[in-house]
Amino acid sequence: MFNTTTHPQWNYTNLGPNKWATICPRFSVADNYQYQSPINIPLDSLANQHQSMPAITGSSIETNYFQDIFKPVIFNHSLHLLPTSHKQTITFNQITYRLDDIHIHRPSEHTLDKQTFPLEIHLVHRNDFGQATVIAIFVQPNQDGFLPFSNLSQAFKLDATLLLPPLAHYVNYIGSLTTPPTKGPINWIILTTHKSLSTPWLSAFKAIVPIPNTRPLQPTLGRPLNYY
Repeated sequence: MFNTTTHPQWNYTNLGPNKWATICPRFSVADNYQYQSPINIPLDSLANQHQSMPAITGSSIETNYFQDIFKPVIFNHSLHLLPTSHKQTITFNQITYRLDDIHIHRPSEHTLDKQTFPLEIHLVHRNDFGQATVIAIFVQPNQDGFLPFSNLSQAFKLDATLLLPPLAHYVNYIGSLTTPPTKGPINWIILTTHKSLSTPWLSAFKAIVPIPNTRPLQPTLGRPLNYY
């Protein structure tokens, strides 16, 4: 279940990312985890390498989302959408993870070939051992794009499947949380196809979260980036 445990005060301005590790010992220990997030995804390079490799059995994602009631909560400088049933799941590499939280960063935290997107949605899942897998979705505003919900101040019904672009390709890597404490390991699934969402909805989100809430890119440090 989503954890709203109170942490020491932090933000994206005077107590921003360059100071997070100094705020308390817990944040400092988490920051010492080697493989931090977010990172740049060198998509062109990974795709070219993939095409030149022999055919292999790739990793697989299966989603089991359905229409559920979500409760919007402002927490950790973002809008969080909390599912009420706690029964929505994904299966990744034959391990089942429950959907725990959906939240939004603007602009995007990860980049594709150094391209930044207006929004990045994180679907956070955890298994029975508390291990996390996060699906990251890049968003472009479009006047005719999908309107996920119209009211950001009360509970609403949503099928999280509608937030997903086509699952044609994705990049999987091991990193960290992108908010304090920035602990790892976190299993990241970065979808390489963006989703179009309604331009008015983006404006409504900006009114609720007026300050950009993005952690700067972190060094890749030679970690494996797996393209599927």
